[in-house]
Amino acid sequence: KIVDKLEGCVIARTAKRIRGGGRSVHYMQYDVALYQWFSDRRAQNQPVTARQLNDEAQRIASVDGRMVSRRWLEKFRKRHSIVLRKCQRKTQLSAAERTARLQKFYAYIYLQPSPISVWVNF
Repeated sequence: KIVDKLEGCVIARTAKRIRGGGRSVHYMQYDVALYQWFSDRRAQNQPVTARQLNDEAQRIASVDGRMVSRRWLEKFRKRHSIVLRKCQRKTQLSAAERTARLQKFYAYIYLQPSPISVWVNF
């Protein structure tokens, strides 16, 4: 098994581990369903709390009569690089809105007549 993994991958000189090595994910169907739910919520700019993530994971697992452990959720968040933090802004500007505001600002700065300073020395 190890030889098969080594034949198919390119190892960098600084690599400490073989890519794809390690323990496989148990309950992949829960992982996929929960990440899909999480992605949909984030795509709609809705905040996701740890409690909501836990509740949704429990709901998905309860279909098969199982429960999801706290450790599984921690590993899920680590596996998908999910950081649950408080939103810093209520609304995010889209790229078009940001560009329009920057263009308006630059026009204001560059199109203003420069004041002529007259210094009188007595």
